[in-house]
Amino acid sequence: AAGVWVRSARSSALEQDFEWGVVRQLFGAGAEDALGHGERFAALRGLCELTTQLAEQAPFVLCVDDVQRCDEASLQFLAYLVRRLEGLPVLVVLAMRTGEAHQADDLAELVADETVSVVRPAPLSEEGTAALVTDRLGRGADAFVTTCHRMTSGNPLLLRQLLRALADQGVPPDAAHVDTVRAVGSRAIASLVTLRLRRMPPGVTTVARAVAMLGPTADLLSVADLAQLSEEDVAAALDLLARSEILRDGHPLDFVNPLVRDAIHSDVPAGERALLVERLNRRLKSSSSRLGDAGVQTQ
Repeated sequence: AAGVWVRSARSSALEQDFEWGVVRQLFGAGAEDALGHGERFAALRGLCELTTQLAEQAPFVLCVDDVQRCDEASLQFLAYLVRRLEGLPVLVVLAMRTGEAHQADDLAELVADETVSVVRPAPLSEEGTAALVTDRLGRGADAFVTTCHRMTSGNPLLLRQLLRALADQGVPPDAAHVDTVRAVGSRAIASLVTLRLRRMPPGVTTVARAVAMLGPTADLLSVADLAQLSEEDVAAALDLLARSEILRDGHPLDFVNPLVRDAIHSDVPAGERALLVERLNRRLKSSSSRLGDAGVQTQ
């Protein structure tokens, strides 16, 4: 409506090895002439010229979501472009999910550029949560909004997923349905959480499940014991889970919000759950036995 063009692309793990995949999403058929040069540097120059030509027609915005999965060639173009935007009515907006593997050098070069502004949005306030509840379900009761906010910790992605599920089930945003929020929410975000875990080394999922099973008693030693992994491997996994915003950063060990914990706990396969429960029982019996022995010696 303001006369600004918006060209968007979304990176994908499935297309990460597809050279110039994001560039082709951004520029469509117009990219082919620039890429026809074959040689990488010539292609970069051709794409910059294409950007300049488009900017002469109207201001425009280039948006790339999930840039941590961007193909190497397209990411190199973005890094090349941001240093050549002075005087052009062009805005480049890149969204990156933390805690995932990425092209570290190229992204670091982008972030370090003096023309780049890095924005780290804070969680939604309870008022922000109320606005999204109203937009999706209608005006919500205070208790309902508070529960949605607490269950998602103000994470917009999780909140939208939760509200979509509540809307699909026809749940009204009133005080009578506060208890429904958690039950629906854990199922609604399970796929998001498990997908993120699948992108990590297998041991990380084992550690996350151990933390979920242990609950408030979880610490590095108990998780290592339950997961049957070395303390060093568990520490590395806990760091990755914190960077990925699945666990809180710090102590005691806890998930970023109850819905993530519920999603991971419910995703434990039946066989693995039985094994973990058996290990937990043995651990409790061992602890009780040691306490009993200590009591006898004290007496």
